[in-house]
This record gives sequence, C-alpha cells and structure tokens, in this order.
Amino acid sequence: MNYCLSNNPSLIFNYLIYLDMTYIEEKHNVSKVLHKDFLHLSQQYWERLILGFVPNSNDCTNKDFVEWDLTHIKDRNINIRSLFVNEDFYENSWNDFFDIWYTEPNSLQYKLDTLTGESIPVIGDLLMAKCEIEGLKLDRNLAIQVLFDEKPFFNENIQNKNFIFATLEEFQSQAYDLIIDRIINVLRK
Repeated sequence: MNYCLSNNPSLIFNYLIYLDMTYIEEKHNVSKVLHKDFLHLSQQYWERLILGFVPNSNDCTNKDFVEWDLTHIKDRNINIRSLFVNEDFYENSWNDFFDIWYTEPNSLQYKLDTLTGESIPVIGDLLMAKCEIEGLKLDRNLAIQVLFDEKPFFNENIQNKNFIFATLEEFQSQAYDLIIDRIINVLRK
C-alpha cells in the first residue's frame, strides 16, 4: 500500500471544541446547560474517539475517516447527550452547531476543507522528504484532523497512528514544520 495524506475536518471533533468554548464562555452558568462534570466527561469522550479509530480499507482516500465521523454523528445521542443537563439544551446546541457547520455559502466545514486542501500536497512532499532523511516508512493512510480552534483538554500522549490534529490557524500561518513533526511522532510509535 502506498501512503496517502488527507485533510479531514471532523464534525464530531469540532463540535466538542464548540462545546468547550461554550463551557468557557458560560463557566459561571455552566450547570444550567452542561453537565457539572463536563470537562471530565468530554475529555474521556475525546480520548475514546482518538483511540477508537481503526481504518477499514487500503484505499488512498479519507473514506475511512469520513465513515468514522458519520458513525459518531449517528451515535451522538449515546455519548454527547450525557454532556448536557437536559435534552433541550443538547438538541439546541447540536442544531446551532449543525447550522454553522453546513449552512452555505460560508459553512465551517467548507471553510476548513477548502482553506486547508491546497496545503496537503505541500505538506505531503515535505513529509516524504523528512521521512526519507529519517528512514521512516510511509505505508498507510494518514489524515490531518482540521480543527477550527485550539484543541481542548488534549492529552498529547493520547494519539492514533492514523491521524494528527492541526488548527486552521496553523494551516493559514503555514506552520507546516509543526504539522509534519506531529506526523513524524505518530509514525515513530
């Protein structure tokens, strides 16, 4: 199998960031919307998401990442609902974010995908060169999970060998070395 690098703006990871920002903004009123153990519960869910991804195909696409994201979107009532005080708050939050994510012409998903897509070939070429120098083998699909803002409650020790996280700002500022270093660290594990 050849290696393939793709950008993948995950709705589920970005929704958790949206919730984290809600938590920070409403910290004094958090018990009215989010569960009192929100930070702990959301961190556990974030880590389960990372550790739970296993690719199913050898296709040189991000198909497995998209299918994985869709599975978690469908199962959101099981995991994400528990982050809220009640069903109404959960539904309102999900619907608000869903509108931000998909409403054209400036949907967040479209923005993350288009503003990072052109960088993938550049990062891929730089990654191949660095792997050749360091004697690392590129033999699987890799994805850069594109986040609209900083990673919340992210434990750098919790990683998946098939993807890394990078923010839109890192792409826009062309912090490619930082992104490549994260990929190299995953390849070494």
